[in-house]
Amino acid sequence: MTNDADADGDGVPDVTDICPFDKHVSSFSFATSHLLELSTKSVPSTIRWKVRSKGHDVDLESLMYEEDNLKAVRPVVLLGETRFEEVKFEGTFFVHNIERYPTLPDGAIGIVFGFQKLLKKGDNTRYVLRFYLATWRHTYHTLNNCADGARKDCNFGAITGLQIKSVTLRNDAKADNIRERLWWSASQEDDSRLIRTNLIFQDPKHKIWEFNTAYRWRLYHHSSTGRIRMSIHTVTSEEGVKRVTTVVDTGDLFDKKIRGGQIGLYSMGQWNVTFANTAARCLEPENFAAEFNGKDSVMSLGTVAGLGITRSFEISAWFKVSEGPASQSPLICKNKLTSSQPFCVSLTADLKILGEYAGFTILTEEAVSLHQWTYFVLRYDMQEKTLRLYHNIAETNVVAKNDEDFVNVGPQQDEVLNVGWDGEHFFKGTVDEIRVFHRLIHEDDYLYTLLFKPSLSRENNMRLVGAHVTFDREKTVDVLGNIDIAELNPETTKMPRFVSSTVLSEMYRYDDVTLGGLERSMMETTVTSRRRQRPVRSAGKTKPKIFQSRTPV
Repeated sequence: MTNDADADGDGVPDVTDICPFDKHVSSFSFATSHLLELSTKSVPSTIRWKVRSKGHDVDLESLMYEEDNLKAVRPVVLLGETRFEEVKFEGTFFVHNIERYPTLPDGAIGIVFGFQKLLKKGDNTRYVLRFYLATWRHTYHTLNNCADGARKDCNFGAITGLQIKSVTLRNDAKADNIRERLWWSASQEDDSRLIRTNLIFQDPKHKIWEFNTAYRWRLYHHSSTGRIRMSIHTVTSEEGVKRVTTVVDTGDLFDKKIRGGQIGLYSMGQWNVTFANTAARCLEPENFAAEFNGKDSVMSLGTVAGLGITRSFEISAWFKVSEGPASQSPLICKNKLTSSQPFCVSLTADLKILGEYAGFTILTEEAVSLHQWTYFVLRYDMQEKTLRLYHNIAETNVVAKNDEDFVNVGPQQDEVLNVGWDGEHFFKGTVDEIRVFHRLIHEDDYLYTLLFKPSLSRENNMRLVGAHVTFDREKTVDVLGNIDIAELNPETTKMPRFVSSTVLSEMYRYDDVTLGGLERSMMETTVTSRRRQRPVRSAGKTKPKIFQSRTPV
C-alpha cells in the first residue's frame, strides 16, 4: 500500500483512514460527542466529563464530595457521533482513589456500542434506544430504590465481574425503572415492557477492578455476523520487560439483535475515572453473499432427498438485483429440461417473484425494487393443499387446489435443486441466507422470530432443517443438514463469487424491536443517514471540552 492510496475515495489516505473501505467514516474522537442521561430522575448531577487530547482522553470528575452524592446513581453515556458497523474499540481506564474521600460510590464503569435511536414512524416524540452495554464493578452492591416502604421489590443487586448485555428502553419509561434494570445484573424486563435487558456474558470468576490500576480494554464487534469479543488486561514492567496479564477475555459471543451504531463511554454512580488513549477502527466485514454473473455461475443445494423434502416444506432466501432480467431469471430451481415436475422460484422480466411446484403456480402482486435486498418464502402445505408466497415478510398471494384437481406429484428424490440455474437460464444478482425446511414452522409472528435468528442449531437438532447457507464462515458455504454442496458440471459452470454482504444491515427494517404499543414500522434513522464527522481542531492552546450534566437530556 502506498502512502497516498485511497481505496474508498474519501480524500483521506488509507494510512491515516480508520475506515479505508468506508467513505462515510475516516476519523473518530470524543471531541465531537454529546452527553446522554438514560435516566431522568430529578437528582442534581455533580459529575462532569472533560474531553482533552484532541478527543482521545476523557476525565470523569466529581465536583463535590458529599454524602448525598452517593445517591446520585444515574446511568450516563458520553456518546461519540461516528457510527460504525464493524468496529474495534479500545482504550485504557483508570479509577483514582482520593485520600480525603476514600469511600467512593460502588458504581459501574464501562462502554456502550451499537447505540441506535429508533423513531416511531410519524411521531418523532416517541423513540426507542437500544445498545450493547459492557460494565465492570469494584464491589457487589445493592441499589436501594425504596420509597417510603411502598414497594417490596426495590432492592436490586449487582454482582462483580465484567458483564455484557443488550439493552432496549423506550423514552417514556420511568426513571426508577431504568436505573433498576441497568443496575441489576440479571436479564430483566419491567412490568410495563418499556425496558428490556438481556445478559449475554458474565465473567464466571467475578474479577473486580482495583483503584489506581490501568486497565486496557479491546472490543471487537462484527455486526454483520453478530460476533462480539472483549478483553481486558494490565501491563506491568519488571526489570525492563513488559508483562501483559489478561484479566478477562469473553471469547467469541454471538448476538445479532443490534447491527451497528455509535460507541461511547459509560458510568453509573462511579466518578474520578480517566479514559485514556481511546481509539476506534473499522473492521473488515465478515458477512458475505454469493454473486452470480448471469452467464455460467451456479451452485447446487443437493438432491431433494438430501434436503429431506418429501411432503410440506419451506424455502427462503435474500436476493438483490441491479437490473431487470430479459427473461425469467431462476433463483432456486430444478433443471426444467430433465425434471418431470416443476420446482422453481424465479424472477420474471417484470421483476415479480414466481413460484412453481407440483402443478401450482403463484406470482407476487408487487415487483421487487432494484439495488435493494428482497426476502421471499415459498411455503407448501401438503395437508391444506396450498402454496403460499411471502415477499418481504408480507404474504402476497396464496393458491389452493380442491381434492378433485389436486394430484400429489412431488419432485423426484434424486433430482437436484440449483441456485442460479434452471437448465436454460442463469441468474444475475446476489443471493444470501438460503434456508430450507422440510417441515412447516412459520406461522404469523414466528416468521419474524425465525428470520432474525443467528443460528438454526436448535431447529437442526429437531430435524427441521434441510439446509442453511450463509456464505459467511471463512468465505465458504455454511450448511446445516445432510446435503452436498458442490459445483455442477465444472467443465461448463463455476461457483459464484463471494462478495461482502449488507443484508443484515437491511434486515432491521423488518425487525421486531417494538416495546409496548410501538409498531414494527419504526425505522432506525441514525444508521442509515450517516454523515461525515466534522474535522477535529488541533488541541493547541484551546481549552478542553467539558460536559457537565445539570438537567436530564
